[in-house]
Amino acid sequence: MRDVSEHLIPDDDSIISLDDHLLFMDNMAAFHSHFWGFHDRIGLASDGLRYFIFNDHLATIEESLGSGARVPMLVAEGYESMARISPRCYELCRALLIDPGPFLQAVASTPRTLIHSDWSKTLGGRDAELSWWEDRVLDAADLL
Repeated sequence: MRDVSEHLIPDDDSIISLDDHLLFMDNMAAFHSHFWGFHDRIGLASDGLRYFIFNDHLATIEESLGSGARVPMLVAEGYESMARISPRCYELCRALLIDPGPFLQAVASTPRTLIHSDWSKTLGGRDAELSWWEDRVLDAADLL
């Protein structure tokens, strides 16, 4: 694998320029468009993992690992806020997390593309085309 670190956006909370943001969005759209109709035959990330990675146990797991990851804590805060602000919405989400089967069956019948499961600034800039959940590493340029 080649070192491309000089071409990546900073792995911090700094604000990126509008030009960088638009370039990132255009490239993400082109990447997804290129792989429209993709079928995962090697197990990059299951639908269950992709859609349920932000379950309500994530914060507890990360905290017990001492990871210091901020996103899981934000997820936990979001669930707490949802329960308080919109109890019905929270109940629907809880039901989906408890029994995701019908949702996952419906998703399996829809068109798809190759996606990274968690686009964010640091993941988008540093890892989006380089890493995948479950410790599987690919270089997206090699797939193109």
